[in-house]
Amino acid sequence: MSVPGEEAERADGQGGVVGLVVVGTFLVALDVSLVNTGLPAISRDLQGGKALNWVFLAYLIAVAVAQPPSAWVAERMGRVTAFGASLAVFTAGAVMAAAAPSLAVLAASRAVQGIGAGAVFPIGLAVIHDAVPAHRRGGAFGWWGASTMVAPMLAPVLSGAIIAVGHWRALFAVDLVIGAGCVVVAARVRRHEEAGRRSGFDHVGFLLASIGLVLLLAGLDGWKDQPFDTLRVGGAVAAGAAVLAVFVGQQLSTAQPILDLRIFGGRLFSVSIGLVWTMAAVQYARIFIVPVELQAVFGLSAFEAGLAIIPAGAATAVTMRLGGRLTDVIGPRVPVVVGVCISAAAAWQLAVIGAGTPLSRVVVVLGVQGLGVGISMLPVTVVSMTSVPGPMVTQAAAVNSISRQIAGVLAVAVLAAVISSRAGSVVADGVPAETAMAAYNAAYRVVLATLGASLLLAMVLPGTWRRSGATAVLAPEAATGA
Repeated sequence: MSVPGEEAERADGQGGVVGLVVVGTFLVALDVSLVNTGLPAISRDLQGGKALNWVFLAYLIAVAVAQPPSAWVAERMGRVTAFGASLAVFTAGAVMAAAAPSLAVLAASRAVQGIGAGAVFPIGLAVIHDAVPAHRRGGAFGWWGASTMVAPMLAPVLSGAIIAVGHWRALFAVDLVIGAGCVVVAARVRRHEEAGRRSGFDHVGFLLASIGLVLLLAGLDGWKDQPFDTLRVGGAVAAGAAVLAVFVGQQLSTAQPILDLRIFGGRLFSVSIGLVWTMAAVQYARIFIVPVELQAVFGLSAFEAGLAIIPAGAATAVTMRLGGRLTDVIGPRVPVVVGVCISAAAAWQLAVIGAGTPLSRVVVVLGVQGLGVGISMLPVTVVSMTSVPGPMVTQAAAVNSISRQIAGVLAVAVLAAVISSRAGSVVADGVPAETAMAAYNAAYRVVLATLGASLLLAMVLPGTWRRSGATAVLAPEAATGA
């Protein structure tokens, strides 16, 4: 039986570990938006031109390559140790980027940062899973999710202020200061961690996953600007899909896979990943499509468009915590169904707005959509992490992160293609406001359709938890999918 002093010490330890993961995740999410906002200043200083895209692509590709082996790294080193090591790599890349004398060196530095960042998200989820009792994980994951929403809201203002009073290189000082602090904290926490287990590394699987993901993501990223029936887009996507198909077969036949895809044998885990895919459109439409629409149709500046979507991001950050707590208490089905319905109602409103719609109404609708996204996102993460055996948690987190990345890039590419087919380009240059509005409305009809699929999947989620003492687990019929 635990004495009060031991329980308080355990709670403090849990809070410290969760705080470490939340701050580390916040840093990585902040960095992406900080650097993207600072790209014009970087381009002017390093004469970037079209080659500037490699600063973004190098990071994107490195993140993708780092995620498949993250489970193996965490299992071998210990999860907290691996989390600290990932942040150390990320911080080292920031030092390189701050001193980069050329665009090529900056792109290489961003690749180093991407390797660290790619492991931070899945390993961080696994660390929280280990540190927090099952009946409190929803709330803990809520803090984690909120950090990923708050960071992009702060980044444009922070980046603009840093560049205005200093230099773009100072952007990476933020990474250095916060990253170094997290590495020190991780080193202190890991002293209480058991050593990881030793296992062989699946070199063939790693190579196949890396090649397939690089081709697939590079092709999908190119779809935003080029037709699909080009070698740069369709050829890369087809080649990437073919390599990943070989990867799946290889993983299912090897004794020690880098990603144990047998995890999809659990129905609830498969449903949760399906929800990750179908819910990606609404999340990324707000991040990438809405700011462009506000500028093209409503005539806002980039800064004003950023301010207009802050309420939506704030709503998501707040209700993520609520969604997590509701999942702890009543299970995941109700918050996901309610959140998806709210998001769908907002998407329908955005799909029928006209050129004369007041901007204030659009901001309110985006805020309502943010509420729905926040309520529904975290329960899906909780299900994906709770519906697998403990030893498979890091594998589940890695699959979850990879799925989010691919689904996000695919969602942006598809929505951009829908808009471009009607308005000539995503930014709708040189077309009447009515034509541009119709193009963006069509994109939101696609979002509405994917939310319909999300609602069907959400109905499969468990409605209750079975409690045993201080723990909460999926009810037996839900866990088995019976």
